[in-house]
Amino acid sequence: MLIGKDGISYNDNGTRTDVSTRDYVKAIMQNGQKRFVDNPVVSKTTGKRVIHITRSVYDENGNLFAAIAGVMNVDILVQPIKNLKVPDGIWVFLIDHNGAVIYHPFATEEGNFISNPGEGHEDLSEVSKRMVDGEEGHSWIVSYTGSKQDLIVYSGIAGTPWGLGFLVPGKLVDALGSKISKTALAFGLGMVVMIIILGGFILSKSLKPLNIVKNAITGIAQGNADLTQRININSHNEIGQVVQGFNQFAEKMQEIIRDVKYSKSELAEAGEDMPASTQDTSSAITQILNNIDQVGDQINSQAAGVEETAGAVNEIASNIESLERMIENQSSGVAQASAAVEQMIGNIQSVNGSVDKMADSFQDLKANAQHGFSKQQDVNERIQ
Repeated sequence: MLIGKDGISYNDNGTRTDVSTRDYVKAIMQNGQKRFVDNPVVSKTTGKRVIHITRSVYDENGNLFAAIAGVMNVDILVQPIKNLKVPDGIWVFLIDHNGAVIYHPFATEEGNFISNPGEGHEDLSEVSKRMVDGEEGHSWIVSYTGSKQDLIVYSGIAGTPWGLGFLVPGKLVDALGSKISKTALAFGLGMVVMIIILGGFILSKSLKPLNIVKNAITGIAQGNADLTQRININSHNEIGQVVQGFNQFAEKMQEIIRDVKYSKSELAEAGEDMPASTQDTSSAITQILNNIDQVGDQINSQAAGVEETAGAVNEIASNIESLERMIENQSSGVAQASAAVEQMIGNIQSVNGSVDKMADSFQDLKANAQHGFSKQQDVNERIQ
């Protein structure tokens, strides 16, 4: 239909109707809305419940001069809702902005969920108001199906003043919850089994490199200590770091053992040379001691000669008294002889001091040789 500003409609079936009092006409002509969908009304033309989808029409100057409306039978509108495949016991319903039933599988067209929800079901009235105001959500209401409570899930329909709701009986919710719990339990047990199997597989795969490390360490500890062994594992996790550390440790240990073997060879050679050096030192000390004994004998011989010379000098002195007068002319010669004797005695004392000093030096040499021999024995023990 095309509706003029006077409220007279020109219908596509050739009729004309006065619709000036209809809500869809007032919404366009008086309230200035560009689009409007009204609540179901009884058509003046067909006598059936219809809805009007109305839009304003403007001239080239932007002035409102008419409205155009499409008319749809409510039975055609609700047919898709009737064809919805929902589980038994769930109700799907559609109400207009006033709460009047547009479609409900059991309620009559005269029913109203806002003004007359039924005694004891005032909570449905509150939910219905939220529905037609465009809200969406869910709520528990007093049951219509014999359960303690029913679940209603609702939403406003965009572009319309209507509301659409699903009512699920509480018994069905409980049964569904129980089924979900059992399914979740079975799924959980299955997941636990899968996690255990997967965890065992991952653990086995993760521990395989550790077993290789253990076998390598055991082989080194119990076998021939083959430090040339290395573990080849391509892994960048903590196990790979352990393997890398073990390989570095084995390489370092191999270098240490190599250095010990080299040092042992050098010490063995030194040990072989040490007894010969000790023997040579012992022979030299023995020869020195013999030389000391010979020097001592010579010193004793010189001492005896000195004593004999002293006796002769005493005898000469006694004879000097008796021959004093005889030797007065030779006094200068005697004085010279006396000075020579004194010089000889001084030389003998100097020789004695040198011999004593040499003896002390030989004692130090003997002590140092004995200390060296002790050091050699300590080296031999360490080498052993």
